Amino acid sequence: MKTKKLLCAFLLVALSVLYIGIALINTHAGKTGERVVFHKQELHVLVENGVIADAVDYVPMLIPKDGNYQLNLNFNTSDYGFYTCAVIKDKNGDAASYTGFYSTEKYSKKITLPEGRATLELHYLRTAQDLQDFCKTYPIFTENELANIEDTLHFDDLNDNGNWFAYLELSLYELASVPAYVKWVILAISMVLLALLFVLSFKDQPTEEDDQKTRLASVSICYAILIFAVFVGELLSSAALAFAPQSFVEKNSAMTSILLTILLIDIAGLALIFFTIKKVPATPPEKKPFGVGQFFLYLLMTAGLTLVGAVIGYFVQSIFPDGTSTDVSAIISGINPVLRILAVCILAPIVEELIFRKFLIDRLVKHGEFLAILISGLTFGLFHGNFQQSFFTAFVGCLWAYVYIRTGNIRNTIFLHMAMNMCTGLITLGIFEKVAKTGLFDMSDDPTVLAEAMMSNPEMLGYAVLMVLWFLFLILLMIAGLIVFIVRLAKKKFYLQPVENEPTKRAALAAAFANPYFWLFLIPLLGAFVIDYLPAVLG
Repeated sequence: MKTKKLLCAFLLVALSVLYIGIALINTHAGKTGERVVFHKQELHVLVENGVIADAVDYVPMLIPKDGNYQLNLNFNTSDYGFYTCAVIKDKNGDAASYTGFYSTEKYSKKITLPEGRATLELHYLRTAQDLQDFCKTYPIFTENELANIEDTLHFDDLNDNGNWFAYLELSLYELASVPAYVKWVILAISMVLLALLFVLSFKDQPTEEDDQKTRLASVSICYAILIFAVFVGELLSSAALAFAPQSFVEKNSAMTSILLTILLIDIAGLALIFFTIKKVPATPPEKKPFGVGQFFLYLLMTAGLTLVGAVIGYFVQSIFPDGTSTDVSAIISGINPVLRILAVCILAPIVEELIFRKFLIDRLVKHGEFLAILISGLTFGLFHGNFQQSFFTAFVGCLWAYVYIRTGNIRNTIFLHMAMNMCTGLITLGIFEKVAKTGLFDMSDDPTVLAEAMMSNPEMLGYAVLMVLWFLFLILLMIAGLIVFIVRLAKKKFYLQPVENEPTKRAALAAAFANPYFWLFLIPLLGAFVIDYLPAVLG
């Protein structure tokens, strides 16, 4: 027992130091240093009979050393005669960055370049086919966006003859970088700590007679292994991708992210928690009927709690500088619809409900529903790793935990989860994509210009109306759900079934937050926030 406590204490200190250390290293790595390239030029482009006849399309750069750089690009033209795509290539001809625009102010991108001669290539495009051909090599648009690219970028409106001038300003700044060996040291240390977590798990021998604090300790060790193993998996995948060409990584970033999520969480994570926690005795809640009416009632309340959590998350997020967490919506929109449905609407609800509801609650509910619901919701919220999502996922996580405890059937919460993800990750995002394809989001904010554009483009008008109606429906749904939740709360429709020898709520909270093993589980969850937000806070 003494060895187990000492190992727990060591792991608490080591994990805390690891996450704070990574955040401080990332803070240093993001700082801008000396400007190594500056180029300013007026570019002349001649168009004859719809064809680019003459143009400056090549800017050389000398990169002083291997490293990470901050690219800043301004490209201004007063009269649009072409659509421009910019490609930064290193000395080997590999693309480090690419983008497209008619005109751009302060385009900024972090890129990696080797020492030697690099180039900025400018591709002047006149037709949708030109852009589609370009995107075969440099996918600045997804296949879905390319389907309606002519309507989006209005190539037909470009003049067939004329001289055009554009003003280019390019700057390249050194970025402080982390030596490769530091990343490998972090990976090695993380793998050692993960091995020690497994040793701690082997030393833990849970029994049916364990009290609430002891049972929570056993569960916490299992979940600490899960969360930290996912973290180590991310480090390993990042190390592996470092050997891949940057152009390949950029081109397949969305697909890579979603496949890694499926591999690390849906497959490896689920298998890991299944095998580690099965030694902890389970007491599943009693199964009770859950009718269609009840399902839609709780779905309505899910929408209401989502509204409250999203508002809180928005205000908390606004306090902090932008973090470095992945844009989930961008990843989802970058994959094909079949994989999106599989990953977001099927796999995620099934796996997350098993991990954060069934496996967790079955081990804790015997000692009191209050703590089981609280930890289920808290864990679910923190697992998402950012303020924008954590609050509403914590709230709905508590609600779904209550549903599972009252009904004893995990399928009920899986279906609730599927319905929610269907609304957010499929329908809402799908409508946004359709509207984006019409070019509405790229137009002027002037109401008169917008009105004229929509009246001349029935597709744009139709999708704009659909978007407004859908969001009005969601807002009304959320408000109704919140009212239903408040009324049911006031009428004490939610209740906790007492269990034999159940401690008070204060004692239950003490059993959790004064429990070092519970913090062993919380630190990897909170570590994601530290790594994400601390570098931004420190500037």
